[in-house]
Amino acid sequence: MTRTMRVIAVVCVSTVMILSGCTRTEPKQPPATGLSAEKTTVTSGLKLPESVAIDPGNGKLYVSNIVTDNEGFWVDDSNGFISLLSPEAAVEELKWLESSPEAPIHAPKGMCIMNGRLYFTDNDKLKYCSLGEPGQVTVISPAGAKRLNDLATDGESVWASDSGTGKVFCVAMDGTMREVKGPAGINGITCYKGKVFAVSWDLHEVYELDPTGENEPTAFGLASHFTNLDSIELLDDGTFIVTDYVGNKICSISADRKTVTKLIEIESPADLGFDREKMLLYVPEMLANRMTVLKLKE
Repeated sequence: MTRTMRVIAVVCVSTVMILSGCTRTEPKQPPATGLSAEKTTVTSGLKLPESVAIDPGNGKLYVSNIVTDNEGFWVDDSNGFISLLSPEAAVEELKWLESSPEAPIHAPKGMCIMNGRLYFTDNDKLKYCSLGEPGQVTVISPAGAKRLNDLATDGESVWASDSGTGKVFCVAMDGTMREVKGPAGINGITCYKGKVFAVSWDLHEVYELDPTGENEPTAFGLASHFTNLDSIELLDDGTFIVTDYVGNKICSISADRKTVTKLIEIESPADLGFDREKMLLYVPEMLANRMTVLKLKE
């Protein structure tokens, strides 16, 4: 067979394969959500920042700082404090609320604001202070709590996840509380229009919880996409935003709970603060000792 004939033969075979549908197809990629995250501001000088809470009245930011040099993330060492930042994310008071012998703060993590009070978890305790009188700290001790982690509010109660027991403590303004079933290793939690969602650090999964506490959590079935989940928020269109602390990324999950899209790579993202009106994410980059502000765009 001559060289010309060999070339003709190859072209013919390739044409037959194309016409018969024998071409190699690339794996299908998940459809883009259209959502993106753009860095706008970076605030440095924090000390292992874990969580951000936004004052709905004036837009100021509260950041919990764990403060440890030896990974003592659950140690009663009286080293923790909470910072106050301006709405533009500039530090106004690095130690707005700091530890004292009368009111020690050890390893503050999740926070939320309800009825003029700043609530925060501190190992096995739930604590709060008035935004107007930060020095007066009240302590709530949920029975059997081990590692209280994240906080959320539905406007009537505070929901505290316990990573040590897999429980959620729902605490009303008057201090009465009840328990809700959560997944093992529960971390981030959020409330939205009567529904409660959470993520598990140990199981790498996202869940919808039963607010009544009667039924077991319902898994999304997305564990293969994540390493160790830390935080969760829900947009008005049903899109979920989650932080993967060890995976060093923030991802969106489609409203149908099927498609995961990486929005941005970011170092050790912990418990998000979310400004729903401005579509801003306040991300504590815990191991980098800074907080980064992200603008969500569609």
